[in-house]
Amino acid sequence: MMNVYKMSRPNYSTFARIREANMKYPPICSSCGRVGDRVRPLSISFKDEKPLGDLTWLAPDVFVSEKCKAALEKLKSPDFSFDEVEIIGNRKDRIWHLKILSKCKFTPECNVVLLEECKICGIRIFSTWDDGIKVGADCHAGLFRLEEHAGMIFVEGEIKNYLISEHITNVDFIFSEEVKDEFAYLRQRKI
Repeated sequence: MMNVYKMSRPNYSTFARIREANMKYPPICSSCGRVGDRVRPLSISFKDEKPLGDLTWLAPDVFVSEKCKAALEKLKSPDFSFDEVEIIGNRKDRIWHLKILSKCKFTPECNVVLLEECKICGIRIFSTWDDGIKVGADCHAGLFRLEEHAGMIFVEGEIKNYLISEHITNVDFIFSEEVKDEFAYLRQRKI
């Protein structure tokens, strides 16, 4: 099992926050009523004139500064890509949507089970997990989302340390085994 960390927005952030995102939404499934994979925002605006952090959060999306993009590009990783996003307003900054391409799975001891799968669109709903998150040794991605709960972004330890050494701002790293399901009360447990 590898050491991985959830990337998250700090609670104490002094950086600008997104006010609005111009999105192109995928169609709603006629069978289950859910929406498929998110499409990146086309443009965003900010609530204030505070400086942008190197990461800017609009869950489950994350946007990166030129500095962060350059640092990640040095990794030459197939785990992610970038799409520039227009900023509405007077800012001169440039910002990119960080598209996470790699997915990994929980280990069996987390007791995550498939609860439902739509026969039309294929969207799958999983149970909550027990204790912290554990990722299997078969995960070879350095930056990834979980297949079962794609709203979170994880990095392995070396990339976490690299981002810290590059002084990337507006991000906290939480050890995966300390990550609890904030929405467990909404999800079913293992049946």
